[in-house]
Amino acid sequence: MDLATVDKLLTSTRSVRKRLDYSRPVPLEVIRQCIEIAIQAPTGSNQQGWSFVIVTAADKKKQLADLYRKGVEIYAQMPQPERPVDDLRTRQRPRGLASSIHLVQTMEQAPMLLIPCIEGRFEGAPQFAQASLYGSILPAVWSFMLAARARGIGSAWTTIHLMFEKEAAAVLGIPDHVTQAALLPVAYFTGEDFKPARRIPSREFTYLDTLGQQTRLARARRAHADLRCHRGRGFCRASTGAPPARRRRPGSRPRVAEGSLLVRIAIPGTDGAPADHRSRHH
Repeated sequence: MDLATVDKLLTSTRSVRKRLDYSRPVPLEVIRQCIEIAIQAPTGSNQQGWSFVIVTAADKKKQLADLYRKGVEIYAQMPQPERPVDDLRTRQRPRGLASSIHLVQTMEQAPMLLIPCIEGRFEGAPQFAQASLYGSILPAVWSFMLAARARGIGSAWTTIHLMFEKEAAAVLGIPDHVTQAALLPVAYFTGEDFKPARRIPSREFTYLDTLGQQTRLARARRAHADLRCHRGRGFCRASTGAPPARRRRPGSRPRVAEGSLLVRIAIPGTDGAPADHRSRHH
């Protein structure tokens, strides 16, 4: 197995919005091939209760897109997580919002929409049953996106239309005992390639044996990130994807963001005594 190719596929398969080519038809046979690959994904107790609705009729695509837009209007009024301005996710938000708006305005123009479903309902069911049901369809959806990506076809994973799942079910003739899992606009993508997305490093949320107990390597890397700019007196951040802090002028007091956690670090000063340094953790 060519790991370089596999890793490239896994790290460069994106939710595609602006780069979907609405003018180019997508052969149904290619989508059927992608679905055939997708159903090799895990399925709880080998039930294989999945189904995939391929929507190509213009009137039905328009109705689903209208439900999606209706859901977006509600979602836009919901409170969003508040994060520091220098948080990686905060900096990425404007670009993601712009591409999402484009999809909202143009979804029905996609050559097809794909609705993956799973047999069963679980409102009020125990947690293990909910995990089993979703775990029997979501891996297949991701496998579909990977198979499509390998064939030059992009898709975008969306779920907001599920605010109006019953209305969507009526459009597509989906019975009450079947759960919709997502809505994917599908089209060939423009351009040559995609790049891996910038993410918060996995070491920031990878733990050993106990949640909150980071591995020795992660702790060492964090300590190195905290100390790497402390060869003299200074003030810096932990390595969490945030840009490095500005240097202070001699004699000035460090500015501390509200809600920051300050940690004292003893670093040998030029006079041989520990110098008082602080690392800001968000």
